[in-house]
Amino acid sequence: MKCDANGCPLPPHTKPFPYTVQSNVNWTPYKDQIQFEVTDLLFCQTKSLAHSVDKILKLWDETLKAHGGGAPFKDHSGLYQTIDSTPLADNPWESYKLYYQGDKPSHAIPL
Repeated sequence: MKCDANGCPLPPHTKPFPYTVQSNVNWTPYKDQIQFEVTDLLFCQTKSLAHSVDKILKLWDETLKAHGGGAPFKDHSGLYQTIDSTPLADNPWESYKLYYQGDKPSHAIPL
């Protein structure tokens, strides 16, 4: 009899769950390699806008719900929070805002 990960019986015609490779690699703060690679693709490689990330993740999530799964992130906020918590060696992620308050040159481009 087919069962889920908790040993509960599944209907006879249930499709198999997606195959996942187990790894000893620590992907912290990412859940796994997929979360890491999705982040790299959406944020670093394609530089997708927040609303595009949300649309992709929503479609992905809807597709996997039928199989008891879900997208690697709920929305762009979850993706960004994970990025912000990514350690770089022993250094926490930090960002700074700089302001110039001196005189602007006459050829400066207005903001």
